[in-house]
Amino acid sequence: MGCLADACWASGGRPGPAPVERPTFARLKLHGLRLRSFRRRIDERLLQGVAFAARCSGAATCAYFVANLIGLPHPLWATISALMVPQEKLADTNASFWGYIPGTLVGIGAGGMASVAASRLALDMAGQIALSVGLCAILARVWPSTRVCMWTGPIVLLTAEPALPVTHAAFYRGSEALLGAFVGAVFHWAAEMVVLPIVHQATLKTAQFWSRRNSQRL
Repeated sequence: MGCLADACWASGGRPGPAPVERPTFARLKLHGLRLRSFRRRIDERLLQGVAFAARCSGAATCAYFVANLIGLPHPLWATISALMVPQEKLADTNASFWGYIPGTLVGIGAGGMASVAASRLALDMAGQIALSVGLCAILARVWPSTRVCMWTGPIVLLTAEPALPVTHAAFYRGSEALLGAFVGAVFHWAAEMVVLPIVHQATLKTAQFWSRRNSQRL
């Protein structure tokens, strides 16, 4: 008690500085766990972003390569379809794929019907597009996943060659669209069911290794 009084008197009646609180082992460990958890969340988001970019790029490239390899005249539509079908989640991609198939077929049929009507009713291209889209919009209103039919018809009409029947353009545009849709769906399935689990396990093992190493240091 006398020592405290002397120290207080020596400092001019003011209490001395508070003792510095040193970090304990428990606090250091908790801080390390928080940092590892934060880093794990960043790694997962980064992994998902890289996987999404690689999946989209791979699907578009593969669709173009296959369409060009088998001699389809416009591989562009295969590339576009490969990017349109895949969604954020695999279940959404499956629903999009199974809606894309009938939508494409309906769009092809609507384009052919509009072309036949044009020969009998003397419709110009604008009238054919209006008729094709109008017919497809009835289905798309009831079944939104088939909305691809609304632009498949105009694509068939606009890419048809005057010297060839419209069925020629309908066959090739449908083949390109369905090929791209299939490639996009397969790439998403492979990424979700094969590639991501392998990468996730490797990332988890790496995180566990560094966690044990940091625990040994603490």
